Amino acid sequence: MGAPYIPRTDSLPDQVCRYFVRLPDEELLSREISANHNVAVSNVGSNLKLAVEAGYLTLDGSVYSAGPNLRQFAAQLEQGNGVAESRAPWPAKGGAGTPPPAKDGSSPRRASKAFTLDLSTIEIQKGVPLPAGRQPAMDWPAFLGKLEVGDSYMLPAEARSALGSAVTKFKKATGRVLSVRVMAEGCGVWRVE
Repeated sequence: MGAPYIPRTDSLPDQVCRYFVRLPDEELLSREISANHNVAVSNVGSNLKLAVEAGYLTLDGSVYSAGPNLRQFAAQLEQGNGVAESRAPWPAKGGAGTPPPAKDGSSPRRASKAFTLDLSTIEIQKGVPLPAGRQPAMDWPAFLGKLEVGDSYMLPAEARSALGSAVTKFKKATGRVLSVRVMAEGCGVWRVE
């Protein structure tokens, strides 16, 4: 087995782990870490991945907290650098990116825990018919194929997007040229060639 993971000094994992060494009962949201360290929210997880895998941090959804091996991180600090440097606790209360406290004065917490279910309590049902799903897709090629040169259709304006895609595919497949115009009364389709 290789040497234990030790975050680079002053890296994001180092700073977050040091925060939890000082305040082990706190929790931090990914967006708080992002705002206080000028890191994109989408990059917080990849930056802290090794610290989570080492057990220094625990991740539950987007909430980070002290992990089961954080004491090992603290011990490494004491051995390598003396006692953890006396930096100001991060994040500062009420600083930029810190969400306001809950109405009851508690710190913000994740609304729900991970979904769990005892599958042995679920009853299998037999013979239950499947409800109708989405309507089948419209058969645009057959519909557009009925047009002869000079013919037209008037459709509701809401059909414009679907119609535009269908006309393009129809032209590529058949070589027939159609023209679409949006007017006050709807969307018109003409067979040109």
